[in-house]
Amino acid sequence: MTQPSSGISAAQAQLFVALMQAQSQSMAAAMDTDPTATDGTANGGSQDFASLLTSALGTASPLATTTAQDTTAPATTPKGATSATGNAIAAVATQLAGDLRGPNYASYDASQAPAAAQAAWNTPGWGNGNIQCVAFVDGVYRQAGINLPTTPNGADFWGAYRGQAGWSEVANGQGLPQPGDIIAFAGGAQGFGHVAVVTGVTPPSGGQPGRVTFAQSNSPTPIGSLPIAADGTVTAWRGYRVQGFIRPAS
Repeated sequence: MTQPSSGISAAQAQLFVALMQAQSQSMAAAMDTDPTATDGTANGGSQDFASLLTSALGTASPLATTTAQDTTAPATTPKGATSATGNAIAAVATQLAGDLRGPNYASYDASQAPAAAQAAWNTPGWGNGNIQCVAFVDGVYRQAGINLPTTPNGADFWGAYRGQAGWSEVANGQGLPQPGDIIAFAGGAQGFGHVAVVTGVTPPSGGQPGRVTFAQSNSPTPIGSLPIAADGTVTAWRGYRVQGFIRPAS
């Protein structure tokens, strides 16, 4: 089969998804203490993954992609637990996470990143090389055509969106997250918490835990994931607590 001269094939795109999930799972140990921490091991792992991905995209075949899918399935979401708005936000979040680069994935290429996202990432106090988690989430929503009503520290999102018109909150353990949700964390070394955008959900089933996947910045990986227990509770990294999921109106 002849590959097109530009872009990637559907098979290569599917392999990319599988590799990203595998990488996020392999980096879980690095994120166990603090998702906003950088260290040589985490950065080295990301570089190894970049080399692997470059090689895979250059040599992938339909057969190789099928094998990867069989061993590492991408996150899924149960039918009826999505919205068009949420899916659009999740797609933007995945794209923008792929645009991040540099230490702690807090930088971007100004010639590549879309304008609305850049406007959020360059608000006073942030900037290229200093895209904090809140700025990333703000950029995702702006690029999706939604202006966040407030952008406090990550740990304060949960309280700030309580009762906010056009938004709802699902407390951790009281319902599954959905694509497009803002997953809000309390804790962290300085108590600032963390926020990210949910991109996929595998619900728990048959006594096996599920998984929530999300896009983020200021972290060892731009795509992260955490387990969902049988009772629907999402367990965070050590020192953090998932408060819940903040959802825009459909």
